[in-house]
Amino acid sequence: MEIDVEDGRMLRARPDGSVSPYGPYMCPKGTAAVELHNGMEARLLSSLKRGADGAFAEIDVELALDEIGARLKTLVAEHGPRSIAVYHGTGAYRSVLGGLMERAWVAALGTPNFFSSMTIDQSAKWVTMARMGVMASGKHQMRDADLILLAGGNPLVTHQGAPFALAECGAPARAFEAAKARGAKVILVDPRRTETARFADLLIQPLPGHDSEIFAAIAHILLRDGTYDRAFVEQWCNGLEELRASLAPFTPELAAVRADVPVEQIELAAKWLGGAKRPIAGS
Repeated sequence: MEIDVEDGRMLRARPDGSVSPYGPYMCPKGTAAVELHNGMEARLLSSLKRGADGAFAEIDVELALDEIGARLKTLVAEHGPRSIAVYHGTGAYRSVLGGLMERAWVAALGTPNFFSSMTIDQSAKWVTMARMGVMASGKHQMRDADLILLAGGNPLVTHQGAPFALAECGAPARAFEAAKARGAKVILVDPRRTETARFADLLIQPLPGHDSEIFAAIAHILLRDGTYDRAFVEQWCNGLEELRASLAPFTPELAAVRADVPVEQIELAAKWLGGAKRPIAGS
């Protein structure tokens, strides 16, 4: 950022594109950073401790850490390390060193209790990934892809990309513009016409909860037409015939009825996916 300062107080911020891989760009959080730094929403400037009367009073941070440590030491002595848990909140994902320290701390303490926003309401993502496995080589980069398939994401607003969705977090709209300019196709599967949908060459809007039938039908078509990467599958994959049998009932016609979308959209998505050389897909 370039920041204007007057009499020791920040006035405004603007993007500096000289070293950023995304060019001169700031998201709304970046443009609001000055107001936040200057005290928006009664930002905490010191550690606080609740007194017996329920009121908060300032406390020196070193003293606070000593008191917290003493309380934790007592709990571990009386109830064991499993009586301690860490909750990693959503905002904490921006603190790279904090996340590493938390993991190291619970490991040294000997407690498996590490929770986050993902364990509370998005655990299916991790369970599914653990059961299905992941490609160790990773995905194609968005800047290299010739087909981008995104389900249920709106990165123009969320700025969220890896590990699940597809976006360049720094300047998502510019990344989609660049992809379209070099000829990449964009498929979006979402019940809602989101802001990101303006970049979609194909927008499939299923009934909520029925996207799984659409993707089963796409896989059905790839196997039906033989447009999957046969050489790769023969060398690296197993269970292909079991998969074929599992997908047999999921015809594009069935998926179209269940998801309430035109069957032509499912066929077209499978055609583009089967013909792509560097596709990426995510949700």
